[in-house]
Amino acid sequence: MNHLKSYADRMRAMNGTMDSNGMPSQGNQELAQKETENEKTSMQQNNALKFLKGFASNTFDKLFDRVV
Repeated sequence: MNHLKSYADRMRAMNGTMDSNGMPSQGNQELAQKETENEKTSMQQNNALKFLKGFASNTFDKLFDRVV
């Protein structure tokens, strides 16, 4: 995660955060959108992994109890 933050900081330094009119720069807007989508995706992946781990362990436990 630290790698992504340092990358985003370098991109902001290159793109700048404001254009000549005082509006947010296009590069900064695009970077912010990519960061938001990345955070959403990582949360979804973590939730999916937690669910699968719980489902797999519960299913295994139930099957193991039947065998023994």
